[in-house]
Amino acid sequence: MKKIKLGFIVCPNGFGHLKRTLSIIDSLLDTNACISCRLYLPYSHQKALSYWKNHCINNERLSIEPTKFEETEYFNQKSFKNFSFISYKSCWKNLAAKINKENFDLVISDNMLGILGENADAIILGSFLWHKTSNGIYSEEITKTCNYEESLFNGISTL
Repeated sequence: MKKIKLGFIVCPNGFGHLKRTLSIIDSLLDTNACISCRLYLPYSHQKALSYWKNHCINNERLSIEPTKFEETEYFNQKSFKNFSFISYKSCWKNLAAKINKENFDLVISDNMLGILGENADAIILGSFLWHKTSNGIYSEEITKTCNYEESLFNGISTL
């Protein structure tokens, strides 16, 4: 049986995205299916992993890769002044290059639409989307990013 390789990207804003992603991974690994998962999460969330008792964290079928996400976050108030659309695009290009080297069967991103610019087949999870809440209320660079994410999202079917 072929091993299914899944890549997960976690939004760094708060810990709800991480909790939801870990719950999904935990359920998938509980099936005993031939699955391996790699979790891409911000450095700031690595320490938070110890607070959850999900057994998937210690599962040999899960690897965790702390990743620099700051340039992708137009909604992070600390970065409003220095945010750049070019840096945002560059950060996603670099992360996508790492992800694409892994030859995942499926990439799942929790509320991070930027991956769609490099991997149009990714699945996006979220109860809302940041570009919908941030467009037009911050800097020109953030508005440009929101418009870009809206363009990525156009034509995608939602559940």
